[in-house]
Amino acid sequence: WDSAGGLVDAATLAASLSNTSPITNQKICETGTDNDECDYLEVLKIDFKAEKDAVTLTDLVIDIVRGGNTSAATSTTAYVYDGTTLVGSATGAGTDLTTIGATFSDIDWVIPKDTTKVLTVKLDIRDATAAATTFAVDIDTADITAENSAGAGITESGSAAGKTITVRKL
Repeated sequence: WDSAGGLVDAATLAASLSNTSPITNQKICETGTDNDECDYLEVLKIDFKAEKDAVTLTDLVIDIVRGGNTSAATSTTAYVYDGTTLVGSATGAGTDLTTIGATFSDIDWVIPKDTTKVLTVKLDIRDATAAATTFAVDIDTADITAENSAGAGITESGSAAGKTITVRKL
């Protein structure tokens, strides 16, 4: 492992729940003409740690689970942010994202060698009612696609499961 090429080939990316991720809580939706929308609702923060080389996260899938009153509130758009910088967005093309998940393709987000960076996941919620609807999001190793600085696939590991966020209408 004395060569730079050996380190590049041994690059890894580990995902974990950030200690700054939102805790279990309730959000009252107040935007939209019917006061039933939550825009950019923060639901998860994920730590990504690159080791032995800079790593590029090329694709990410966010699994979204809806509970409680599932006949109403839907997640229409998902976003991933690096601080205040939008890294990617995903829509369900008319389908609630809890049915299909949120797929972020070709985001090409770089984590420098031996560094941990945080991605924040946010959702747009529509049609909340007085009855509670819950949302919980997570990722696991199968949801992560990354490559080393030479463009070759690497070993990804870890998972991050967000806490339950309850949504209601004003």
